[in-house]
Amino acid sequence: MIRTMSLVGAGNVGRTLASLFTQNGIDVTGVTSRSAGSTKRAADLFGATPVERIEDLPETDLVLITTPDDLIADAAARLAGSGRLAEGAVLLHCSGATPSSVLRHDSPRPYHVASVHPVKTFTDPIRDAASFPGTYCGAEGDPEALDALLALFEKIGARCFRIREEHKLLYHTASVYASAYLFGIIKIAFDLYEVAGVDRDVAAEILDPIMHATVSNALTHGPEKTVTGPVSRGDVGVVERQIAALEKNFPDRAALYKALGREALDLSEAKGAASPESIARLKDVLGS
Repeated sequence: MIRTMSLVGAGNVGRTLASLFTQNGIDVTGVTSRSAGSTKRAADLFGATPVERIEDLPETDLVLITTPDDLIADAAARLAGSGRLAEGAVLLHCSGATPSSVLRHDSPRPYHVASVHPVKTFTDPIRDAASFPGTYCGAEGDPEALDALLALFEKIGARCFRIREEHKLLYHTASVYASAYLFGIIKIAFDLYEVAGVDRDVAAEILDPIMHATVSNALTHGPEKTVTGPVSRGDVGVVERQIAALEKNFPDRAALYKALGREALDLSEAKGAASPESIARLKDVLGS
């Protein structure tokens, strides 16, 4: 049973989860972060003790580490070596790319480790806490830790699913493709519209409906059934001219166009919309 917790890292993720946990009976007793100001603000928010050194955190049932990924292992090692981890305590981090095993270190008393990754963008703790119910969370770690944590996360409205540690990087990369890298695709679209003389506000209005429709159709019916565009139709000439235009104006984007085109070509083959002859020619044009 988790009744008390400490917070390592007082950013948006940590404050959001700590706030939700306190609403469900968990007492935050200690807070530390790299910034003294952030530590004090979070400690005041939760009525906790602010500490400068991670080794001075009070013993708690749960320690939530929400530092940047590169600092997680060091924070865990310092905690484990301090002797301040309670026997059977749960050490938790929320990274989607880092395995829970980085939390395991030599300690005078045994403890459990886990990672629970909310698939959500965190920007403001108040709004994020209000919108958290329904958030999917990928979890992996010790069975003893997960038994307690999944019950706790489900109490705050999470929809938890388990992932295997060895597949964690691929799991997180899926979200990177669908979210973070989508910004890059949108930027390229804006850049091309700009060169074509289309005002940015107009470009945004053009993109809004087609992007929403694309995402909705792909998620509802599957990309292999709803793929559109010149590659899916087998318009070899259009694809060749677009590549030539990119190589002239944005040569670094031509390679990306071809790479994404090859993915679209695989979908086109599955859909069966283009002729075998067009598929063969497109494979040559796109470098398949």
